[in-house]
Amino acid sequence: MKRSKDNLIDELELQLAKLANQWRRQHSDNQLDASQLTVKEYHLIFKRLWELGWDGEGLLPDSELPNDLMPKYYLERWRKSS
Repeated sequence: MKRSKDNLIDELELQLAKLANQWRRQHSDNQLDASQLTVKEYHLIFKRLWELGWDGEGLLPDSELPNDLMPKYYLERWRKSS
């Protein structure tokens, strides 16, 4: 069964939320190497979403990383629109 684009986006958004939560746990436990790998995985999923035409509108704060770890293109896009 082929997934619709919207379903794929929903699944990827859920992965972002899980990874952001995972990063927070790792960071608070001082697992710096693991948290860096989580950031890389987060960025890969974020890029995939961006390529699908998703712009991050409605991204919940719990699904975000701290601003200095968020993709630059995402921050720039929302800086321009505010």
